[in-house]
Amino acid sequence: MPRSSRPRVPGAGAPDPEPTTAGPEAPVPIDRASDPDRGLLDLLANELAATGRRARSRKAQLSAALPDAGFSMALRERLLQPAEAALMSGAMADAIAEPVARPRLHSRSPGASRQRTRVWLWAVLAVGILLLAGVAAKVASGWLGAPPINRAGDVASATLVRDGSSRALVTGMDLAAGDEIKVAAGGHATLILGGSQARLAAGADLKVNVLSSLTTQFALLAGRAYNRVVLPAGGEYEVITGPYAWTATGTAFDLDRTAAQGGGEQVTLLALEHSIRVTSLVANQQIAEGTAVTVIFGGPGSDSLTVGPIPTVDFTDPWLISNAKTDEALGYPIGALAGVALAPNGTPVASPAPSTGPDATPSESPGSTSGPSPSPSTRPTSTPQPTQQPTPTATVSPSPTPTATPQPSLSLSLTSCSGGVVLSWSKYTGPGFVRYVTLRDTAPGIRNTYIASKVLPGSSTSSIGKTSADDPTVLDGRTYFYRTLVLGSGNTVLQASAVETGLGYSQAGLGPAAVGGPLIIWSPYSSASCFSEYKVLYSFNSVPTAGNAIDSILVTNRLQSNVAVPDASHFSSGDTVYFRVQVVRKTALGEFVVGETSGTAPSYTYP
Repeated sequence: MPRSSRPRVPGAGAPDPEPTTAGPEAPVPIDRASDPDRGLLDLLANELAATGRRARSRKAQLSAALPDAGFSMALRERLLQPAEAALMSGAMADAIAEPVARPRLHSRSPGASRQRTRVWLWAVLAVGILLLAGVAAKVASGWLGAPPINRAGDVASATLVRDGSSRALVTGMDLAAGDEIKVAAGGHATLILGGSQARLAAGADLKVNVLSSLTTQFALLAGRAYNRVVLPAGGEYEVITGPYAWTATGTAFDLDRTAAQGGGEQVTLLALEHSIRVTSLVANQQIAEGTAVTVIFGGPGSDSLTVGPIPTVDFTDPWLISNAKTDEALGYPIGALAGVALAPNGTPVASPAPSTGPDATPSESPGSTSGPSPSPSTRPTSTPQPTQQPTPTATVSPSPTPTATPQPSLSLSLTSCSGGVVLSWSKYTGPGFVRYVTLRDTAPGIRNTYIASKVLPGSSTSSIGKTSADDPTVLDGRTYFYRTLVLGSGNTVLQASAVETGLGYSQAGLGPAAVGGPLIIWSPYSSASCFSEYKVLYSFNSVPTAGNAIDSILVTNRLQSNVAVPDASHFSSGDTVYFRVQVVRKTALGEFVVGETSGTAPSYTYP
């Protein structure tokens, strides 16, 4: 008779002596104390527990954090699946369908049931050990979504704002979503966000939005951030600047957020390695490596987006060079910056091929091959037209020997700045060198006649070998022509550059300066190629000049826009000091003022 229809005998004390081959049997309870395999089972249990401890210990060493809730639930499900499968098959299924307390007419012998139960327990324990061993290996390799390490790296003069309270940001401090990091003037901060780094320049302000194993998102509220992005598969790194989002899945890019000249804000992106996606209400496009993007928003006009090659001058930016060196030291490729020869002192010895962007910064290093540069984009220029050549009023004395004009082989590049023109030429490496002479005229005829209305500095003994100079005597709107000569003994021309053209501009206005508390504040100057330093003049005179200044404060970071007032130890109580900020461009053979603050000079009265 089938087992399901066989009658039950209430009160039966023993199973039917006739063995049956139909259907599974109910399990026989195990007396662990008398189990002959107790030692082996204990050994397996101990090994299972030890494996779990090792996995947790290794995880703690790697991330200094316990597994998150998702990890715990996934692990629990993985471990319970084999046990549940075992319970739902064989003798375990009988235990669920028919309670052990109810007697049965037929069952296997106690020895056979015990042996079968031990087999299933062995199987469950073995599977558990294998799973835990696999989990330990995965945890050790950073799999299973281990939370990333987010902390401060190299830091100087930075503040952490968390839950409304501020404290000094120090190296090693943990970071979390909701944190805001503010970098003071002259400071810097490197944020380690999992495998990625956000390196903040002076004046930067950053708010962390999301930090997880796959997603990093923060808002750049102000200033400059160089981003070296290293993410796991499927990860995403996003920087928000106003209405624009810049998204990378693994790359290097630089963002700079400043005030726009016409009002509103300006953000400049340099895609240095791989591509970046920019999205907003007015844009959704992929930005290729080697591309610069400028967006303007929040001003009186409509939002705008400009895309083009990275300007040549940006490859001489000390900020980019410093970060490129850091990336190379860490073993990362540097993409578009790979074309820049990085000298030990951080000054490039050669520039990439000129692009359509702003002017290149002149270099003084040997072997420079930078070519002619266009005028700054802040002023539209047209093709220079020759003007009437004036009668020469000054000549070089002694003048170069009128020999046959050599073929141009010396490179000369010009940068037209507000207040002057910067000149840079390549270094002569042949024999017989005595000095360089650079000639200037208001007509291109100097190519053939060597007639010059001005000889720039460069002929004195102290200037021998210098390969850059400045011309601060240009007039606004006037076109000038330049040529550099290499002279040997007897003023023999050994080499000459082609004639290059520069346009004169008047000095720039920086707008008014202000004094807020103990700080002097001004609007930053945007052109890196025409900037060497800020010079903050201070004087008892209400119109500070270089002639009446008590002294000056020098600021070498163009991104910095404030500095502390002079130390009170040099003044008496009640003294009032006035301030004027100048932008200065320096070369090996001189310097000139590019622009200065205007209006009434702000003052500070010492208490």
